[in-house]
Amino acid sequence: MKKVVLSFAVLAMLATVSCKQEENKNQNDTMHEGESTEMHDGHMEGEHMDDEHMHEQREMDGDHMDGDHMNEQGMDQAKNTVTFSEDALAQTFNAYLTLKDALVATNADQASEAASELASVSANEEIKNKASELASKKDVEEQRALFAELGKLVEAEISGKIESGEIYKQYCPMAFNNQGGYWLSNEKAIMNPYFGDKMLKCGAVKETIK
Repeated sequence: MKKVVLSFAVLAMLATVSCKQEENKNQNDTMHEGESTEMHDGHMEGEHMDDEHMHEQREMDGDHMDGDHMNEQGMDQAKNTVTFSEDALAQTFNAYLTLKDALVATNADQASEAASELASVSANEEIKNKASELASKKDVEEQRALFAELGKLVEAEISGKIESGEIYKQYCPMAFNNQGGYWLSNEKAIMNPYFGDKMLKCGAVKETIK
């Protein structure tokens, strides 16, 4: 009799477990069907969203191209046009800027050429001599040391003779073994002629010359 009762108890337990398993299975099937419906609807919505995304992307690409164009204009406008009371001063300053850019690029050959041009256009004998000395050097670090001296001469030559525009006197505290060095520029953005791409942005505008 005990065995029969035990058998019924075991069967009841098995039935309960089986029902729970079936209930879970049904729930899973229902969830799966719901997910399938959602996935199907989502797929249709996804296709619609993809169309919208492509349209938005095309608009963004157009905006990006417009932005690039505006950035190029901004870069051109960032370089200040400076005019002087004498044409020789304009030629002197422009040749100085060409020399600066050559040193920013760490190009000794171009720096020599620019210094030769500066010596030929300047009416100031000190500038001529210092520029000629720089042009004779082939080592860019020697050129940079002479460029610092040349900047002082150019600044003194153009001071008080600017008719329009601004010149930015810039400074790098780490130049020449942390002794510091100045240079002149027609743009506020720092392009360091003493380090080039090693520390291109090292420096700050210390004075605006008008």
